[in-house]
Amino acid sequence: MKPWARCIRSLLSLPRWAAVGVIVGASVAGSVLITLLSLAVSDVPGSMYAVAVLIAVLVPTLVAGPVAMVLLKLLEELNHARALAQTLANTDALTGALNRRCFMERGHQAVGRAGQNASPTSVLLMDIDDFKQINDRYGHSTGDAVLQMFARQCLASLRPQDMLARWGGEEFVALLPATAPADALQLSDRLCKAIAAARVDGAGGEPRGVTVSIGVASSVGGALALDALLSRADAAMYDAKRSGKNRAKLAA
Repeated sequence: MKPWARCIRSLLSLPRWAAVGVIVGASVAGSVLITLLSLAVSDVPGSMYAVAVLIAVLVPTLVAGPVAMVLLKLLEELNHARALAQTLANTDALTGALNRRCFMERGHQAVGRAGQNASPTSVLLMDIDDFKQINDRYGHSTGDAVLQMFARQCLASLRPQDMLARWGGEEFVALLPATAPADALQLSDRLCKAIAAARVDGAGGEPRGVTVSIGVASSVGGALALDALLSRADAAMYDAKRSGKNRAKLAA
């Protein structure tokens, strides 16, 4: 982070009164310093020193307060806009899950840390069963509602340190740091049940349920890179599809 950005973040982290005090104090100190330096090199009577310094103190004090409030408001709006832009760049607009690009960036970092710490990492690749039929029968608005419901159920089941992303279409992926294969499979089974029990409104308000097939792959101590984990999870997911759907399979 650039120095000026760190300064802005530090300033915004202060209480409003403290931030205003810092700006006003800096303005007064700067004005007094410039005045004293100017007087030092000028032929000014001694009686004028006190008047000049008094003006140098009063003017910034009166002006800097309101200016500081406006400046802080603008900085807060800029900070909020930057955070919003970053969020939009990293997330899927429909579901609120991470997008594929962001998942790959963070996922490689997480797998790298797992290798350094010799801890297990698990990946879930999830595909909503018969999603095309939902779109064809009920329309894309219902399909969108299904995707949103699925993301909510996943986020409710995952831990804060886990990552969920929309992989593409009706496929989602989750990365579970410090999670052994048995624990990842157990969580996947719970998720299958939660998805099957959830409902969304179809055409005419008709409740519609869906199921999901999940492939689970795990690596201990960074033995597998993220791409290899995803490939194994993908194969396990198709195994779950062939086995009857609505289930989770652990990669061999």
